[in-house]
Amino acid sequence: MATKAEHVTALKAQHSSLAKNVNGVNVTLTDSEYEATIDEWATVNAATDVRNALIASGGASADYASFRTDLQSGFGYKSIVDQLDQLWHDMEQGKLDKTGAWYLGVKAVKDKYPPVR
Repeated sequence: MATKAEHVTALKAQHSSLAKNVNGVNVTLTDSEYEATIDEWATVNAATDVRNALIASGGASADYASFRTDLQSGFGYKSIVDQLDQLWHDMEQGKLDKTGAWYLGVKAVKDKYPPVR
C-alpha cells in the first residue's frame, strides 16, 4: 500500500503536465492547478489503497466500525429503512430467529468485518 506522497511521486512521473478543455481547446494547467490535481488524485489513490486493504483483510483494522456503517460502500449494513423492512417481512414470516433476513444480513457484515481484538 503506497502512501499519499508515494502516489504524488508516481503521478508526477506519469504526468509531467496536464491539460483541460476550455471551449474545445486543450489548455495546459497552471502550476497551481497541476499541483492541486495531482494532490487530489493522490488523495483518492491513497484512500482507495486503504479501502482495498480493509476489504482484503475482512475488516481487520481499527476502521472496521466505520466500514460496517458506510452506506456508500455497499459492503456494510443496509440502511435503517431497509433493515426495518427486513424485520417486518421476518415478522410476517415468523422468522424472528437466526433464520430471518435481517439477522442473516447483520451477521454476514459482522462476520466479514469483525472488531480487532
